[in-house]
Amino acid sequence: MKNMEQTMREVAAALTGTAAEEIPSGPLEEICGFIAEHYQGQEKPPFVQVAAPADAAGETPTKEEFNNLIQKLKDAKVFK
Repeated sequence: MKNMEQTMREVAAALTGTAAEEIPSGPLEEICGFIAEHYQGQEKPPFVQVAAPADAAGETPTKEEFNNLIQKLKDAKVFK
């Protein structure tokens, strides 16, 4: 459980901009409470929902298109 708490402290630090040492060391409820109290959301959402064009319903994406999508997700640090 200590590993989970340390990971959550690192997540809390990333979300709040606070040094990990300043975040409660546990239990998880305290760490989550810290995040709830100190997290400041962005002014605008980080993502925008998009819809596929109506004429694209029958199209099959190419391998190159998939690779480009995967690279964009890696660049955004969504994928490793």
